Amino acid sequence: MDKIALDAMHVAAGRELHNDEIHAAEERVETAFHDLEAEDPTAWRALPIAERVSRAAELATTRHKAAVMAEQRRNIAKMVAQSPRVPRAPITSSAVLNGYALAEVV
Repeated sequence: MDKIALDAMHVAAGRELHNDEIHAAEERVETAFHDLEAEDPTAWRALPIAERVSRAAELATTRHKAAVMAEQRRNIAKMVAQSPRVPRAPITSSAVLNGYALAEVV
């Protein structure tokens, strides 16, 4: 990865990234790049390289955020299931606030 891209990653993260984090981000972008290319190879190759990299980075970011949110939901569900303090009552209705379910119990 060139220095400009690496500096941009550090700025976006708000800190210096470790080598394994940089490698993982590169792999996510590369995977997204190939996935986008597979959808329509001719149209993909017609795009300028900067546009292709930008689109791949956007897709990689979206996928990474979704994976992080799913992991957080799994961890929260696991903590709730293991906690003796949280009452387990049937849920009658719920609303979602900032991605977290707010439940009304019977």
